[in-house]
Amino acid sequence: MSEERGAWMIVLGECAGCGRLFGFSPSRVPSVRVDGEREPVCRDCMGQLNMRRVAAGLRPWAIHPEAYAPDPVGDAEVWGTVGDDVFDRLGFERDG
Repeated sequence: MSEERGAWMIVLGECAGCGRLFGFSPSRVPSVRVDGEREPVCRDCMGQLNMRRVAAGLRPWAIHPEAYAPDPVGDAEVWGTVGDDVFDRLGFERDG
C-alpha cells in the first residue's frame, strides 16, 4: 500500500438484492437499475448471482477488485461534497 496520505470515501447503502447495509466504492460497485436508478449490489448477492449464471452455462459477471473498498478523493472533492456550512456549524476548522 502507498505511503501517501489523503482522503478516502466509502458509501454505505442498502443492497438491491438482500436489503442489507454495506460499504462500497460508488464508482466500482456492481449495480442494477431499479426504476431507472443505479442501485448497488453486495458481494454476497453478486456471488449468488454469479453461481446461478455459471450453473446456467453463462460467464460470471466481473467484479472490480476494489468494488467494496474506499475510493481515494482529493481535498476539493471532500469539501465540495459536504459543504462549508456543515463544517462551520460543527465548529471544524479548515485549511485554506
